[in-house]
Amino acid sequence: MSGGQAKNLPLMKLFADTCAMPIVLPSEHSEAVVLGAAMLGRFAAEVSQRSAQEEGEGIGTYIAPCDLSGEQQGDLLWKIMVSVLFLIKHSFLTGKKVEMTPVGTLVAPSASAKEKKLLEAKYKIFRESIEIQKRWRKEMDEASR
Repeated sequence: MSGGQAKNLPLMKLFADTCAMPIVLPSEHSEAVVLGAAMLGRFAAEVSQRSAQEEGEGIGTYIAPCDLSGEQQGDLLWKIMVSVLFLIKHSFLTGKKVEMTPVGTLVAPSASAKEKKLLEAKYKIFRESIEIQKRWRKEMDEASR
C-alpha cells in the first residue's frame, strides 16, 4: 500500500481485517509512489529490451506489454518490484540487490470473531447490490429498445 491512503492507519486496519491478511506499508509514503512510477518505467524498458532480443541484436519488433501473457507480466513486475539491481553506480560496482521499497509498518489483521462476521455480512450485501444493479441495468436497456 502506498500514497496518502497509507497514512490512514484506521483504513489500513480495515483493509487488513477485511482481507484477513497483513498490510505492508512503506517506510516513506511519498517515496513509494515515485518508486512505483520508476518500477513501471523499468517494466517498459524490460519489455522494450525483450522486443529487441526477439529479433536478435539491434532493433527488433516491438512487443507491447499486452502481448505478454498475464503470467509473464506478473513475473516481470514481481522481479522488478521485489528485488532489482539499481541502475546507478552503487549497484554496478557492488552487484548487491537492494529493496526499492523498504518495509515501514506491518498492519496485521486483528478483527474479533464478531467483527469478522459483520465484515462478511457487509461484503455479502455489497455483492448482492452489484447483482441488483446489473439486473436493473439490463431491465433499463431492454425497456429503452
